[in-house]
Amino acid sequence: MLLDINEDFKLVYDLSIEIERDPSFMHLVQQVTLDPNKPHVGLKGNLGLYGSELWWENIKNKVMKTNIIRGVIKRCYNAGQDSQDSVNSFELILPDGRTWNESIYTNNRKDITLFKIGHEVIIFYAHDEIKPSNGINEQIRYADTVIEMAISKNVVMGYADKSRFVRFLMSLRLLKTKI
Repeated sequence: MLLDINEDFKLVYDLSIEIERDPSFMHLVQQVTLDPNKPHVGLKGNLGLYGSELWWENIKNKVMKTNIIRGVIKRCYNAGQDSQDSVNSFELILPDGRTWNESIYTNNRKDITLFKIGHEVIIFYAHDEIKPSNGINEQIRYADTVIEMAISKNVVMGYADKSRFVRFLMSLRLLKTKI
């Protein structure tokens, strides 16, 4: 596990489990990376083929760019053309007050029910370089891949837990003194 979480959190998504269950997507990404007829499509593969041992080593050793996003769910919603009755995305409030939108990733579909307003989410991303497009002097672009996702087992932002709610507001600098 790459995320450093405690017993207050549940790891709901681990890409390595998803790849182990169904390696077909990994193979497709690798084929596109290696295809000489697609010089402008897919991942560059300079730090290992997607899902390979070398790729995982470069993530764990931080050779590949990585980052962690952590915030509290502000809203859950349906994005895209999926059934309008299903929730598949969420918006986080980050500690600096910015918002961050992401899709819900789970290895077990029943864990989707854990994504509720007030729960904290931690996401580990790897940023894999994309093949250059036809552009000249183009900046390096990255595919942002969710490697792991964890969610708090309990609400961290809510009136039931005033002290934690106050600490959260103070961390956002929305509240200057304790109430």
